[in-house]
Amino acid sequence: MEENEELNLNEQYKKLVEDVQGDVPNEAEDAKDLGKVDMDRFATQKAQDSNFHLGYHQIPIGSLPSSGMFYPVGTQIHIRAAKVAEIRNYSTIDETNILDVDDKLNAIVESCTKVSCDKKVLSYKDLCEEDRFYLILSIY
Repeated sequence: MEENEELNLNEQYKKLVEDVQGDVPNEAEDAKDLGKVDMDRFATQKAQDSNFHLGYHQIPIGSLPSSGMFYPVGTQIHIRAAKVAEIRNYSTIDETNILDVDDKLNAIVESCTKVSCDKKVLSYKDLCEEDRFYLILSIY
């Protein structure tokens, strides 16, 4: 009797599965055209030199507050973005100590600025104070 019941249960299970599968549409019959993918869009991109993004960029002398009137003809000023080490150094600033503020700002200008005139290299100390503040605000 148990075998009879087991067979009966197996047959009921098979019938149930067939009924359920009969309700599911066949995916092969309902295939739809989904269009084409433009694989050129997913092509590997060419890596650019980090100096292209993080390198020095020239600041037009005419855009400085002094308009470059105190600098020799042919003076060029280049700035770059501050790096992590410089930002860490600046973040330790003691705002109540004016000498510490000046030292940290000078350190950023010194490391992120190149000043040259023709073939001579100049120092950031050759810049006017107003131009130095402008460069500090330009360095990001």
